[in-house]
Amino acid sequence: MVKFLYNRTYGGFGFSTVFFEKYKEVYGEELERGSCWFAPYDRTDEKLIKIVEMISCKASSSDHCSIGIVDVDEKLIQYADVDEYDGKERVYINWNDAFRQLLDDVITYGSLTDEHKVKYDMLNDMKRNYRITELKL
Repeated sequence: MVKFLYNRTYGGFGFSTVFFEKYKEVYGEELERGSCWFAPYDRTDEKLIKIVEMISCKASSSDHCSIGIVDVDEKLIQYADVDEYDGKERVYINWNDAFRQLLDDVITYGSLTDEHKVKYDMLNDMKRNYRITELKL
């Protein structure tokens, strides 16, 4: 599973001053500060997640943010995306992209292989049964 940071409330994703201080203390470098309209962070960055887990989601969140962490299956992480409304985010799997990539692979290869069939079955099973789960910190 891959951990993925997101904002659970309205207002926009952002880290607190406490988070930035802890990051500098642990890693010896400053982290670029984004704004609620532009957060230039890789939401799966292990260094960011480590700090959030060390000091808690609440202590890591800026004034108008409530950081949460969800687990995403590593087979699907490339299709994980964030849907946002007024800053409140929802992490989801973009199944259209997953099946489109599989179709592109088949077209590029020129025929449907057993490997393509296995991947198709795996994606179908996961689409029916997969749920992103939030971690409680």
